[in-house]
Amino acid sequence: MKVINRVVFVLNELLLNCLEHTVLKISKNKHEIIQKNEKIEYNDNKKFAHLSLYESERYLIVYLDDKGTGFEVNDILKTEWFNKYHGRGIKTLKKIAHGLFYNKKGNAVKLYLKK
Repeated sequence: MKVINRVVFVLNELLLNCLEHTVLKISKNKHEIIQKNEKIEYNDNKKFAHLSLYESERYLIVYLDDKGTGFEVNDILKTEWFNKYHGRGIKTLKKIAHGLFYNKKGNAVKLYLKK
C-alpha cells in the first residue's frame, strides 16, 4: 500500500473514531444505532480534536488528541465486541502502521508510518 493511501486511511479512521466517540458519544450501542438506522443527536461541539502531522527522515508521524474521556485499548481488544462491532479500526491501524501508541487515558494516539 502506498504511503499516501495509508495516510488517508489512517486519518479517516482516527477522525471517524473521534467523531463517533467524542462528539456523538456512541459507545457499545453503535451496532444498534446502525441496525435501527437511528438518528444521532449532535452535541454541537465545534472543536473536538487536535491533529498534527510530523515528518522525519524515515517516518510520517500522525498525532491526534481529543477532548473525550478516552478508553482502555486493551479492554476493547479483549472483549467479545471486538470481532463484531468494536476495535476493528484499531486492529487495522496496528497492521498498517509501523508504530501505534495510545496515551494512558486513551484519548491521544501517535502513529508512525514508514516512508
